[in-house]
Amino acid sequence: MVLKITDIAFALTLFATTPVCGFERLLNLNEEIDFRPPVTDWPTFMISTEMSLKDASSIFEKAPPGLVISVGTERAFQGVALSPNATHALLMDYDTKIIQFNRINIELLKAPTLSEYRFLRWLADYEAWQEFIKESKVTEITLSREDFDWWLANVRNIKAVGNIRMEYINRYGRDVYYEKFIHTYNTILAKPLDKHTRDFLLAKGTYLDWRKADLSLNEDDWQWWETFILNSQFFTATEAKNWLEDSSDVIDILTFRNLKKGNYLFDEGLYQKLHELALSKRIAVCQLDIRDKEHVGKLLSAITASGVTLSLVDLDNIYMAGYTGTDNAYYDFVAELLPLGTDASILLAMGFGAKFESYFGFSFENFRHWPKEFRIENLVQDNRKSLDMLNGRLFVRQELPHWTKIDASPVGQYHSSAMTSAD
Repeated sequence: MVLKITDIAFALTLFATTPVCGFERLLNLNEEIDFRPPVTDWPTFMISTEMSLKDASSIFEKAPPGLVISVGTERAFQGVALSPNATHALLMDYDTKIIQFNRINIELLKAPTLSEYRFLRWLADYEAWQEFIKESKVTEITLSREDFDWWLANVRNIKAVGNIRMEYINRYGRDVYYEKFIHTYNTILAKPLDKHTRDFLLAKGTYLDWRKADLSLNEDDWQWWETFILNSQFFTATEAKNWLEDSSDVIDILTFRNLKKGNYLFDEGLYQKLHELALSKRIAVCQLDIRDKEHVGKLLSAITASGVTLSLVDLDNIYMAGYTGTDNAYYDFVAELLPLGTDASILLAMGFGAKFESYFGFSFENFRHWPKEFRIENLVQDNRKSLDMLNGRLFVRQELPHWTKIDASPVGQYHSSAMTSAD
């Protein structure tokens, strides 16, 4: 995606007509809520495990002008960059590390070009960060030595990011994870070994076992394999390790996909979208719990004070019980946001399909017409192949997937014939 002159002119017009002073309340909301949970009850992935947010491009493009709310780190920045009508952004989350990443990343996004940003993100030492701060003539940049040390430990340390494969692609522009995996796999496969020995070397063997088998692999190869393939605490490793232990289950994990497309880390136009928002202080960060009524109340008040209409709300898959418990917190939260948008504003959701993530959206008007028993969980649990059919779909008016089963009610009172497809 490359920004056209007309796109830039439209953005400048929005910036000129949208109140900046009112947005101060959202910029300061983190201090107002002052929420610091002692622990997070689910794994934190500094780099998202989702690799295909570009599949939701058509949904982002349909969102009206205004404020984009999102959760997470990289997927949040990507979503805002893919939203041509976003005039402001609020990146909110429950997790402290995610909030810290977002806060620092916004400052780094003030670098004038993508190449300078990439240098600051992955290569620059602290002195280079200081020089960046000193040379900035357009805005104040707030980055400390503590920020740099945290970034070094939690972002540049590839063992800490959670999604190794995506971060390799982000950092080097190619699928290093796949390259390393296939090199080792093919080297062992090329040896004249019986199946038991070969499977053992791939899934359980130590470096000593590799040496005894006279493999043309060195200790660095082994250490990488042991760390990023056999160690299942890393998200990317889970499917690879399972596949090695039972290769009869054919999976598509090693098929290369263009994971750079739609990613601001490789697209100057998308980067400049975020750069302008960061430079004009139109990206806010806030740590909150959507289950907490006081937090939600302060958020609603701050959005109202900003004078900015909601454009799109991307709550990813936090409708799942593992994030919000078994109550209606997710749906209650969205219902509270409805008056702050228009009928055309969008709720974006994600579910894990049979192959990849599936992204689908609902207009605020559509949400208002949901049957009482309708839950996004039903879409996810009914049939994962059907979920893949939802990818990139936006449901408006009273449309819902015609194959969805409404079975939350113990007596099944809802009549599925009332549902229509968005086809």
